[in-house]
Amino acid sequence: MKLKTTLILAIILALIIGYYYLFEVKRAKRVEEREEEARKLFHYSPEQVTQLRLKEGDEVILCKKVGDEWKLEEPVQAKGDKEEIELLINNILDIEQERLIASEPSNLKQFGLSPPTAEVSFQADGKWETLQVGDETPTGISIYAKKGDSNDVLLVNSLARSYAKKEVYDLRNKTILPFELERVKQFRYRTAQQDITCQKTEANQWNLLQPIKTKADSDKVQSFLQRLIDAKAKEFVEEEPEDLGPYQLAPAERELTFWLGEEMSQATLYIGKIDEDKKSYYARGGQSMVVVLIDEEVFKELPEAIDGWRDKTLITFDRDKVNRIHLTSEEHSITLEKKEDQWELTEPTKTKADSWEVDSLAMALQGTKAEGFIDRPQKPDSWYGFDRPQLEISLWLEGEEASPKLMIGTQEKDKTTHYARSSQSPTIYLVKEEDIDKLKKTPFDLRDKVLI
Repeated sequence: MKLKTTLILAIILALIIGYYYLFEVKRAKRVEEREEEARKLFHYSPEQVTQLRLKEGDEVILCKKVGDEWKLEEPVQAKGDKEEIELLINNILDIEQERLIASEPSNLKQFGLSPPTAEVSFQADGKWETLQVGDETPTGISIYAKKGDSNDVLLVNSLARSYAKKEVYDLRNKTILPFELERVKQFRYRTAQQDITCQKTEANQWNLLQPIKTKADSDKVQSFLQRLIDAKAKEFVEEEPEDLGPYQLAPAERELTFWLGEEMSQATLYIGKIDEDKKSYYARGGQSMVVVLIDEEVFKELPEAIDGWRDKTLITFDRDKVNRIHLTSEEHSITLEKKEDQWELTEPTKTKADSWEVDSLAMALQGTKAEGFIDRPQKPDSWYGFDRPQLEISLWLEGEEASPKLMIGTQEKDKTTHYARSSQSPTIYLVKEEDIDKLKKTPFDLRDKVLI
């Protein structure tokens, strides 16, 4: 009997809670939403707004919606920053009346409303709405304002003043290169000292076409291009300059030309001199004569010499496919073989290998980078020490016939680098001594050292 009573009481309690939530909580929320909507000065959706005008003194900014985009009409004709303009419109439509201060006062000047500090207007459904903003209240939290032709003085949040006081720069599209990274198929970087062309393969690998045909450092190229495409104009310096000479843009000190998409359409960025005070470069894009400033940080990854664009990897291979390694030096001849995911030392003695050490060797080999390049060697192999290399590493890969090989020759004159050559390229590389030391191994280094 007690259990039945408890169940009945639990059901009644659940019904009461459900009723309270469905009818009281939701009703209170709806009432709150209606009250919030009633406090708003304007009752439009952002989609209804087709024009926006900001006025401060004699300065006017006019934005107009064309299709799905926004354009600046005054004081300059240019693309608008859609995201910023639509955010501003949302903020304006959310302005609420905090309270009525005075109904048609005889003196609006005391509130900073004759003339107003600034005003914001917009057109929605063919009708213009205006909000004039004046002085701050003593607390600084609110400002005086009046709506349209009404002379009633209201209090609104002080943020409304910042909405009305936006600058042209805030609402202007600041994009310099209006395309996505994926569309870039080729680019050319030209300066007085060099002329470099890079092209992307179908496998998204970047290759240098000139001044030498070789692999480019794809990660570095992608990183620089993405940074450049993401860059925004720091300042719009001059709309239609009569003379580009003062900016060193006629001719430009540097040019970047891009080939885009399957149609290989072209876009060019001209880069001029640096403004040392503003730490930015003067630039202009394509057919536009508008001179802008671009932050110098954007160009920090832009190599000034051809070697900075090159892939510095000495030897390329899939580490997971390596099933045999042979190392030859003046002191040792070492052979390692992989059997069922376990490495074994087969020369100079047969024993279990330290798989972690072998994998570390493969990683070090894969990660070794060149410090410099000799593309057209003028001396015989013996001069570089390749007739009797100090170290030679050969790899065998599962399912592949070619066996990548790396030879380390003699020291260069500076004694900080060695000559090196890979079977995958005729180029001679310069490699740091410390990187070579990571590749030098003894049989003891590579054998398993577990006793029990």
